[in-house]
Amino acid sequence: MGTTAPDIIATKLERSFAALDTDHDGHLDWQDYRRLADRYLHAYQLGPDDRRARALHAFFQTYWLELPRHASVQGDRLSRDQYVTAVRLASADTSRLNVADGLGHVIFDVIDVNGDNGDDEVSREEYTRFLTDVWALEEADAL
Repeated sequence: MGTTAPDIIATKLERSFAALDTDHDGHLDWQDYRRLADRYLHAYQLGPDDRRARALHAFFQTYWLELPRHASVQGDRLSRDQYVTAVRLASADTSRLNVADGLGHVIFDVIDVNGDNGDDEVSREEYTRFLTDVWALEEADAL
């Protein structure tokens, strides 16, 4: 009898679903993503006119519009399983929005708080702050 390896990507996506579903209704919708963007703005004290705030909102709004399309749902909300499927498909689809590339740049610009120094790196401290302040992980879990 063989054993199958756990699907680590699905596990990670299920955890992100739980973190995004801040109203705990078992579904994600645009308001959940909007609250995520607002967590970034609050954590990094970005005003609505800051270019990084505008880029973050624009990316999340475009990304959200792609998820229901990839999940092949008619409504504006996704269950956990639909979300996992949609993120997998959206991550592989480069025909409209390159999720992996776009999200990385947008988030990097926000969390690299000393980026004005020209270091072009996210330090351990900056990454820990991102995980604790935006994703509400305990600092021990973030390390």
